[in-house]
Amino acid sequence: MLMDKIAEEKILEAQKKGRFSNLPGSGKPLPMETISIPEDLRMAYHMLKTADFLPPELELRKEIHTARELLEKTPDLTTKHTIITRINIMIRKINMAQPSRPDREIPEEYLPRLVDRIEQNQC
Repeated sequence: MLMDKIAEEKILEAQKKGRFSNLPGSGKPLPMETISIPEDLRMAYHMLKTADFLPPELELRKEIHTARELLEKTPDLTTKHTIITRINIMIRKINMAQPSRPDREIPEEYLPRLVDRIEQNQC
């Protein structure tokens, strides 16, 4: 999440400096996707995309992101613990579904780390 915040700050800074104002194609529709999809699968891909379908792993990642946002806004420690437990279950599902690749595993959330952050913010 720290990397996301840094990237967002850099993007906003570049926008303020006008670095995105004269890009090629500015104000024009985005080009059609250039991903090479076999012709016999194009209709199926189009239907899934139109229906806003996400594969289960991406759906879980989206839920994790939403739960983390909720976690930051929740003041009650008991509720935070419940949300962290739910996040960890979703993370385990993702990590177990993919082949064993430690570099791609998502780290779980831990309550002590959360309590430390809350105590630091209250000081």
